Amino acid sequence: MSDDKMCKLTKESDLENPCIVNDADVSLMSAEELKLKFMLTAEHEKLVKKRAEELRFYPDTLTREERDAVLACLTFEEMKPLFKTEMIFQKNQRLMKELSPEEKIDVRIYCNITLHFSEYGPMFEDGVLDDEALFIWTERYFRIMNRHGALVYENPYYFLTSDRRKRVLEAAAKLEPEEYLTKEEMQETGIHVPKTGGGVDGRN
Repeated sequence: MSDDKMCKLTKESDLENPCIVNDADVSLMSAEELKLKFMLTAEHEKLVKKRAEELRFYPDTLTREERDAVLACLTFEEMKPLFKTEMIFQKNQRLMKELSPEEKIDVRIYCNITLHFSEYGPMFEDGVLDDEALFIWTERYFRIMNRHGALVYENPYYFLTSDRRKRVLEAAAKLEPEEYLTKEEMQETGIHVPKTGGGVDGRN
């Protein structure tokens, strides 16, 4: 298990405090964001290593000047993984600065849920969180992201099986808005309880 994921797991019972890894609070990153960050970083480093070898550098011991020389040789297209990684990092920095303490707790709960489902899959399906709770924490996360204009890299309930997703949406349709929204949120537009099929706010 990666250091980032282990950090999130060990902090799950301490939702008021950040989990800083390389200047980012990974406790505010969903499993999908962590996965994407790892994949993009690995893709970028693989390309850097290839270019370094072409320039007769030693990839494992690049100096700052040598690394800059390697990056200067990369095309715009080849730099895209790095740009995308930076976008994830910038989103994280914004959330660290803009979210209220209460919002950070809500986001950390959702992110821990996605991490556990991604790590343990079907064996985490039942007996841990009921369907209403899964809806409420997912709803809160997407509402917070919408409120702050933050990019979202996943669809609601992407971490659930199709059967569990159906159950969650059926449970959500039976809830009244006041059961999961604050007074301020009741006045907002955007994400609403799905009444028939689909995901929150019509996204599947």
